[in-house]
Amino acid sequence: MLVSTRSNQCSRVDMEEALQTSSMKACLRMITEIFLWLWQEGQRLHDVGSRGIHDLSMEESTALHAARVS
Repeated sequence: MLVSTRSNQCSRVDMEEALQTSSMKACLRMITEIFLWLWQEGQRLHDVGSRGIHDLSMEESTALHAARVS
């Protein structure tokens, strides 16, 4: 009986460790995806800024001009 209880405790600890590891991996994956998304959005904003207003559509350049004026 003592051996069975000890083995159940070990398997419970192993299960908890596996769940923790799985949760940490999922969390890291989510953080990585968010970071990559933010980085890509930043790159797009940087690209628009570095191309200059002449490469933008009329609607975009009007919006940028209005933002600069106000």
